[in-house]
Amino acid sequence: MNSVNTSQSLISVNALNINFYTARGIAHVVKNVNFSIEFGETFGLVGESGCGKSVVSRSLMGLIPHPGKIDSGSILLTPTLGKQSIDIVKCTDQALQMIRGQTIGMIFQEPDMALNPIMRVGDQIAETYHIQAHLKGIQTFFSRWLPGYNRPKKEKYLSNAIELLKVLGISRPEIVAQQYPHQLSGGMKQRILIAIALAGSPSLLISDEATSSLDVSIQSQIIVLLDQLKKEKRIQSILFITHDLGLAAMFCDRLAVMYAGSMCEIGCVPEIFNQPKHPYTQALLEAIPKKSKSTKLKPIPGHVPDLVDAPTGCRFHPRCSQEMEKCEREIPSMHFVGKDHQVACWLKAADKNL
Repeated sequence: MNSVNTSQSLISVNALNINFYTARGIAHVVKNVNFSIEFGETFGLVGESGCGKSVVSRSLMGLIPHPGKIDSGSILLTPTLGKQSIDIVKCTDQALQMIRGQTIGMIFQEPDMALNPIMRVGDQIAETYHIQAHLKGIQTFFSRWLPGYNRPKKEKYLSNAIELLKVLGISRPEIVAQQYPHQLSGGMKQRILIAIALAGSPSLLISDEATSSLDVSIQSQIIVLLDQLKKEKRIQSILFITHDLGLAAMFCDRLAVMYAGSMCEIGCVPEIFNQPKHPYTQALLEAIPKKSKSTKLKPIPGHVPDLVDAPTGCRFHPRCSQEMEKCEREIPSMHFVGKDHQVACWLKAADKNL
């Protein structure tokens, strides 16, 4: 692992660029992205489908799918407050195996795709405990030069899995642990995925659209559950990825808005919703259905750009109602418009009142 000194953020992403090398050309899927996740916070990442949210989340675990590649930038992880940070981009595959599950866990979007259909769910949770114990055993072997290492038996962790199901509020966990994924409801399968992610006791839990396929009542239950787990210190921080601004407003402390692979705006949830600065953020909020029947929806004109042939300058300028000449030529950089509020927009940079 490569250690460097950094600030005391749990995760600090700096000038991250991720490209996909396709037959049509190079798709600049993530363009110069910067953000940090602090210890103890829930950080939201929102934007339209295809804006790069999931690619960013997978980069934190070194899981960029082929033909993607991190071309530049750093992802600095500080597992424990006061310790040195690790640059995930420079980690070897072996080092990444130690990080995945133990330091960073992920709840994937589709439980039917993430769960093994021919394994009982209790065994799938127990397997995570088994793998993490095995990795920790390897670490102990190499750090202390022990003469040997006895591989633990997976069966001993089934009781841990059942206990974790109890923590997640699942009634009759002994029975549920013996069931297969197809025997469970969507909300129950999502709780199993949460259990698998928690089995490694991660510092950071990534929720990648984990509630998108659930109905509203189950969504609320999952959100309350995740918040409770953070308050109980079972996890330190959460990266909550969603396209649902309502869920983000209810659950997150800070919010980042992405568009076409670029970061538009970052700030505390009240500021983002009450005083949005970027035209894209404003357009997203105006597109949310209101309670009043007289209020008309305001869809964002145009289409999400093709990232193989992305617009020059600000990527949102072809759809922006406040476009200036400079927006087409130059890429705006993030600048502060408040204590903890940043925006990447030439219009706001030129506003002398900010």
